[in-house]
Amino acid sequence: MNLLSPTLPRWSRRTLLAAASVVLSLATVGVVPASAASGTGRGHGRPAPVPAPPQVRQMDFLLGKYDCRLPDDPTGPVQVRWNTRRGLDGHYYYAEVWQFFYNAAVPDVHALGVYGWNPVDQRITLQYHDNWGSAGTGSSPGWQDGHLRFAGDLLQVTRPSPTGVTTGIHLRLTDDWVIVSPGHFTVAQVVTLPDGSSVTGAMDCRRARG
Repeated sequence: MNLLSPTLPRWSRRTLLAAASVVLSLATVGVVPASAASGTGRGHGRPAPVPAPPQVRQMDFLLGKYDCRLPDDPTGPVQVRWNTRRGLDGHYYYAEVWQFFYNAAVPDVHALGVYGWNPVDQRITLQYHDNWGSAGTGSSPGWQDGHLRFAGDLLQVTRPSPTGVTTGIHLRLTDDWVIVSPGHFTVAQVVTLPDGSSVTGAMDCRRARG
């Protein structure tokens, strides 16, 4: 059953799921140190930064620029570009992602994904937002037997609108990352729809030249 055709008649189901294929996720919590609340601290000097947890370096392979390919959509090829850098003194990795459909009927996706480490639950965390208005979260226990598996949820906007009012669909995503060689990784994805049916996809990414 094609759940997407009533809300997206001009775009294919695979095109919409391709838009979801770059989904990332994360959770953030703000705290006030006791010294700040009490008015004590280190004076006017800059305090030493809190060291980044070593576990977050499991995402080092993603740093820099990558060019990725997705299975071609009937409306044309899909290309993804990644540019990942460290932020917040190395505690988080910011992945800026562009997804090009090469089809005037499908607006390009410009997304931001943030990876971090949850020290309480011992998991890599992610958060995803894009210019369509889609948003998702998820997590992973980290690398196990050569695989980095994420699971999470995505609210996928079915058609972006400048009015701020549109339709969407709630999806369940699982991603399986594998490093093929230095500068080359793949992602196998399963997208589960509200009716329980699922669609699989894959992405092949190689470090950009120049």
